[in-house]
Amino acid sequence: MNLDIIRIAPAQLVTPERLLLYALVYGLRPKHCLEIGTAQGGSALIICSALDEIGLGQLVIVDPAPQIAPEHWARMAHRAALIVGRSPEALSQAQQLAGSKFDFVFIDGDHSFEGVLKDIEGVIPLLDAGGYILLHDAHYFEVKEAIDEALRRYPFLTDCGMVSKEAHPTDHFYKNQRIMWAGFRLLRFNPLNEASIAIVEATKKLAALQEQLQDKDQTIADLQQRLTQIYNSTGWRLLEKYWRWVERYLPEGTRRRSWYNQVMRAFKNIFYRRDSNE
Repeated sequence: MNLDIIRIAPAQLVTPERLLLYALVYGLRPKHCLEIGTAQGGSALIICSALDEIGLGQLVIVDPAPQIAPEHWARMAHRAALIVGRSPEALSQAQQLAGSKFDFVFIDGDHSFEGVLKDIEGVIPLLDAGGYILLHDAHYFEVKEAIDEALRRYPFLTDCGMVSKEAHPTDHFYKNQRIMWAGFRLLRFNPLNEASIAIVEATKKLAALQEQLQDKDQTIADLQQRLTQIYNSTGWRLLEKYWRWVERYLPEGTRRRSWYNQVMRAFKNIFYRRDSNE
């Protein structure tokens, strides 16, 4: 067993993470692996080295801007395929390339809350039953919160916990807590029934609808605020005085008064509708 690659691989991983990534792949013996975010390809080298040791398995890498050196790619090209694209948009292509569902996924891409959650939701339909998701930088607060949210939404994901606890503290704080990087957290996919994937899709559609409703609510609030400004303006008050003067001195039954009444009814239906809705 050649473990030199664990030490020399150009990966932003601390030593326990390097050892654990190799050991997980070596111990789980996955046939179809997926990596989201590779940078210089160090973690991919470790995964492929473990696959070489067990003599099976393929790796599909998804990264929008990979920086893999030719000599490093030469060491894993026999087991790896690279897709230059963003997750989750490129994940369907990754599954087509693999020709099967994945039983091991390593996520180390977009570290924002939305990015991590979308990556997790994106790989769930591509996971084989009993498949694993390993997430890097699980000490970082946005990654942690996204994992917790995914576990809350999807009961068929099992939290295996922090499997590498070494952290890299920074000088920055969030909610009075020091921001930290590094750390591995492992999830396992345990589909409850055939409706599991339908639950994921329905939840994603519901979240999209909620965003649309929020946008519409904000638009309505902005319009109401603008109307309030108009109603409180000096010009509006003068216009109302003019209307009262016309209604007082324009005789009922005349053609001008009939035309004026029609115009005012249409006008008030538009601008005074808010009074009936409040």
